[in-house]
Amino acid sequence: MIGKKLLLGGAFAAVLLGGGSVWAQNYGMFMNPLEERAYGVRAHPAALAEAGGAYPDAKLTAYVVAVSKRIAQGAAKHPDQFVFNVTNDPDVNAFTNPGGFVYINIGMIAWVNDEAELAALIGHEVGHAINRHAAKKIARRNVSKAGYKLGMISRRFREQAPEIKEALMLKNIAYSQDAELEADQVGFAADGKLGLDTLGAARMLYQLQKQRDWYASFVKQTGDETPPYLQSHPQPLDRVKRAVELAQQQGGTNLPRNRDRFLDTINGLRLPYKSDKGTVYRYVRVVTVKPGETAQTLAKRVSMASPLAHLLAINGLDSPDQVKPGMRIKLVTAS
Repeated sequence: MIGKKLLLGGAFAAVLLGGGSVWAQNYGMFMNPLEERAYGVRAHPAALAEAGGAYPDAKLTAYVVAVSKRIAQGAAKHPDQFVFNVTNDPDVNAFTNPGGFVYINIGMIAWVNDEAELAALIGHEVGHAINRHAAKKIARRNVSKAGYKLGMISRRFREQAPEIKEALMLKNIAYSQDAELEADQVGFAADGKLGLDTLGAARMLYQLQKQRDWYASFVKQTGDETPPYLQSHPQPLDRVKRAVELAQQQGGTNLPRNRDRFLDTINGLRLPYKSDKGTVYRYVRVVTVKPGETAQTLAKRVSMASPLAHLLAINGLDSPDQVKPGMRIKLVTAS
């Protein structure tokens, strides 16, 4: 019996590594929808606090929440259960907790350029919620932990424990990438349902690539590490291609983008960055390029690392020559 128990511990861990936790992740082994909601309610205060609290601008928040509710109405069976939050976090990210709690960082909003892009972003997070990705991730993590602890009764397992633990972690990351792609399906469809340009998802994902490229150049200068949430996401350019193909299939690529309404709403948006001297604020200023102004002259007003590169990236531009008189663009300034 002792020998069988030892073998069982190692075998169970092997099953987990071979995909035995798929049942748990797909069917919510540890959480039903009511439990998910209770979890989300309990976690909400801490999640919101960790993201810097609610963004202190009622007009912008109302605008984002209104777009979010329209997306939920078109995608979810129980749209009224969603709780949408605009957070005071400058990181370029958004996330979803169990029970329909969606958090959109102000830093992410600063990096999209029109309402169609914003809707695709929010639709992606709604996709995470309706597919119960957060609850499934918790279930998978719990199964992995249980298998690891059970396996520790085996001497052979203990000898291989570091490698097995790393393998379990890598499988969880791979699942996260699968979840991102699954959520994309909802995000890709969001614009068409709202009567917005269906290429919004492709542009939004392209913005993520632009932000990654700018951040990579910044990392080289500072030695900072890439944030974990970027490490676990699929490569944006692969997703851009899929988004373009779907938009072309479903049509609607000539629908409105509502760019001016979006830019008017985010004009003055405040980004709080942490520094050794405390919180440093940067502001999104929407300007109309005047005759004689160039990307280079406008970049002098930008208070971010690699100012010219930042100006181009945050506006979805590839070269300074694309900045023309009459254009409305975003500058991130110190005041």
